[in-house]
Amino acid sequence: MSRADRLSALVLQGTALLLLPVAYAAPLQVVTLAGLAAVVLLLGQATADRAERRWPRPVVPALLLAVLAVWGAITALWAPAPDRSLELALRFLGFGIGIAVLADAAQRLTPAALARLANALVIGAAIAGVGVALALLVGRDVAGGLGLDTGANQAEFLAHFNRGTAVLAIVAWPLAMIVARRYGRLWALAALFAIAAVLVGLNPRTPTIALAVGSSVFGLAWLAPRLAPPALAGLFVAMVAAIPFMGELYEPARDSLLAIADGPTSQVHRLAIWQFAAERIAEQPVFGWGLDASRALPGREVALELYRTATGEVVTGAALTLHPHNALIQVWLELGLPGLLIAALMFGFLVRAPAVTTVGRGALATRLAVLASALVVAQLSFGIWQGWWMAALGLAGVLTLALTPEGVGKTEATAT
Repeated sequence: MSRADRLSALVLQGTALLLLPVAYAAPLQVVTLAGLAAVVLLLGQATADRAERRWPRPVVPALLLAVLAVWGAITALWAPAPDRSLELALRFLGFGIGIAVLADAAQRLTPAALARLANALVIGAAIAGVGVALALLVGRDVAGGLGLDTGANQAEFLAHFNRGTAVLAIVAWPLAMIVARRYGRLWALAALFAIAAVLVGLNPRTPTIALAVGSSVFGLAWLAPRLAPPALAGLFVAMVAAIPFMGELYEPARDSLLAIADGPTSQVHRLAIWQFAAERIAEQPVFGWGLDASRALPGREVALELYRTATGEVVTGAALTLHPHNALIQVWLELGLPGLLIAALMFGFLVRAPAVTTVGRGALATRLAVLASALVVAQLSFGIWQGWWMAALGLAGVLTLALTPEGVGKTEATAT
């Protein structure tokens, strides 16, 4: 193994080790973790002997991100905040380069390096679990004693862990696959139940839904490998097709939430945001409002009536916060149909790629479950352009790619 390859293995193993601890302790620094990993790998190649030097091969998602960056820069011509549009377009380019570097390194790992990578991810998950447990036991009291803001109640305190829990819901699948290969399917199932217990205990709804949808996609891919990719693609299409009908869907969905939940303010507010964003999409459906325009749309600060309580109190919320809390709505709203097409091409490639390679059934199911879980979180939670979130998605994808290498079908069938 060359010096550059050893460096690649060490960097990826360190990244796997730190991903979940950083996602829980300082989630906004996930982008720093990914950026440092890519820069170190690039420097390693730049300083390697000429005979050993191997620059990253282009990968389709990175190329599509470059196309998205170009289109995003063009939309700065009509965006309300063109400087932010150009800045974000440059970030897309950097993110695409980083993904290409990390994905290329992941595909060059030897079997021994892959085993150490798996160990690192598991150890990192254990460290994160211990850290969260300690935080739940003593963290609030300690933070309060230091004068730090811990929220007015337990729910607000638990909200500090929402980002890390979202990442856990996605990387749950490579973690379970590692356990399955080493100890068998029953232990893998036990690991997934343990992760589900963590998600339920920390109380964020979206990661729990993501794990449930990922479980369904995993099961379908395991039982019917040929049906799972088109089914997941169909889910993507259905999500896009629903956007123009948010106005018609809002009231029935809101009334259903009010009937089954006690004071579902955040969920109803999200529905209202989606309705408002869909109305703005209808005004600029082709070219969009410009990259990152969600922060400056006209009318976004207007207070909307969400619902009335049993006592007649009116609950209100802003028409649009900093982002729509829905990836596909945000892409269409800001980048129009060209941006939506690029997103569809990227998702289609990610869905189709494992189906046409020589990965085994378990690896196929793992890749699709990761993709399904990520899609659910992206559709229900964070702004898709947030740096930490883009980095978390990229790292989860790279680690999944590394841990589900091609050509392992027969081995995997016997191991699991």
